Amino acid sequence: MHEYQQSLSDINKALKIEPNNAYTLSNRGTTYRMMKKYENAFSDLNKSLKIDPNNAIALSNRGITYKMINQYEEALSDLNLSLTIEPNDTFTLSHRIEIYLMINRHDEAYLDLNNLLKIKPYNIFALNNRGEIHRLKCKYKEALLDLNKSLQLKFCNSFSLNSRGATYRVINRYEDALLDLNESLKINPNNLFALSNRGATYLTMNNTKKRFWI
Repeated sequence: MHEYQQSLSDINKALKIEPNNAYTLSNRGTTYRMMKKYENAFSDLNKSLKIDPNNAIALSNRGITYKMINQYEEALSDLNLSLTIEPNDTFTLSHRIEIYLMINRHDEAYLDLNNLLKIKPYNIFALNNRGEIHRLKCKYKEALLDLNKSLQLKFCNSFSLNSRGATYRVINRYEDALLDLNESLKINPNNLFALSNRGATYLTMNNTKKRFWI
């Protein structure tokens, strides 16, 4: 918080000298957003966009501010316009993906994830979420390709471990599923998704054994 106060001190001085500088207003609005002072953020970002309606950074930050207060349609409107101006801005693209995932617009999220991975092929966020979408669509081979790649980049990643463990369970690779889910639960012992899937894995394994005994 101290760093933000230092930032505000300098920005406020700059705005006393030039109060209608769109760039400086956008920076102060962004600082307020990061401080979770959303009303102040909107005030500055709106002023900035009145002066320069095509400021991609201000549009992106206003969109993210809308996202933080759960106004997703307004957020998407700003993020869409920002990406029209700067289509390869991975920061803005990632936030649009997050919104699409939160409101279950998986097809649109999938298109954005593909675009993000064209720009940044080793982006763990994109690999994780595209892998999870593949899993939800029962495209298990494709899911494993993305999740394996993600875990090669960062193994201690509970999201990837959970998703890959769940994928292994569905394709009857129970031992592999348990390895991943156990690792995930070492990171977060109270992870509901991992606990549920590990329980389901043990149940399926027990039922399979019983069939052989009968």
